[in-house]
Amino acid sequence: MSLGSWKLAGYDSVDIYSKDTDPPQHPRNRHASCIRCSSRRRRPSRRSSSCRRRGKSPEQTEFKVKLEKFDAAAKAKIIREVKNIIPGANLVEAKKFVESVPKVLKEGVPKEEAEKMKKMLEELGATVILE
Repeated sequence: MSLGSWKLAGYDSVDIYSKDTDPPQHPRNRHASCIRCSSRRRRPSRRSSSCRRRGKSPEQTEFKVKLEKFDAAAKAKIIREVKNIIPGANLVEAKKFVESVPKVLKEGVPKEEAEKMKKMLEELGATVILE
């Protein structure tokens, strides 16, 4: 073993003074220059985002369902639907909620469920926004 090398478990000795090659990485450590993937940082990182995203914009998975406004003729139907959506709400609480719009109806809702709620409320005559 030379003076400027070390031995990693399961790997042959590697010269740490070589500028052209990176040391072998454990299979869990994907990129030698990324702080999040490597326990030892050898070079300054040029990657600013997580290696999982690598050039992709993150897709939103959870939404806020916000009730913006509603049709006055459909107020009773919307109150009943809001009562069903909000757990533990009675008709009086649902009525106060609907009358105090714009307001967030539900937070942290998966995309499919949020779109389903939006479609249902819009059919009744409400204007809903997903944030």
